[in-house]
Amino acid sequence: MRKIIISPYSRGLSNSKNYPYWTEVISLLKGYNIIQLGLGGEPVFTGTSFMDEPLNKVEDLLMKVGIFISVDNFLPHMADYLGVRGVVLFGPSDPEIFGHSTHINLLKDRKFLRGDQYGFYMGYTWGHSQEGWVKPDEIIRAVKKVEESRG
Repeated sequence: MRKIIISPYSRGLSNSKNYPYWTEVISLLKGYNIIQLGLGGEPVFTGTSFMDEPLNKVEDLLMKVGIFISVDNFLPHMADYLGVRGVVLFGPSDPEIFGHSTHINLLKDRKFLRGDQYGFYMGYTWGHSQEGWVKPDEIIRAVKKVEESRG
């Protein structure tokens, strides 16, 4: 069975960068063993195996699995450094600033971007938390493109 890593949260459960439709995405990832990276205390999605590991273990896992889906957090930066491609979900943060060309960076529309891109996200409330995200089926199409590029 194919494996894929998901990293659903960015610095806490109330962060505006957290994608709200993970349950739907997971239900569409048929045929995958889904590994959810996170910290203790974060909700674990049904259909995933949860890993709370030190960064050197995450590095090894990324290299072994070779594909991921993540919000804008540490994982896309580590993956880019390691040459591992994935799908990154952007809502309030700008992929032209924080994204990497090695990944498929999904943004619904630039009109939903936060005005102050360099401000703190802790305590920030994004006014587009429901309508500002790409749909789950678009994420699945992007995963297929990453897999096709791997050969």
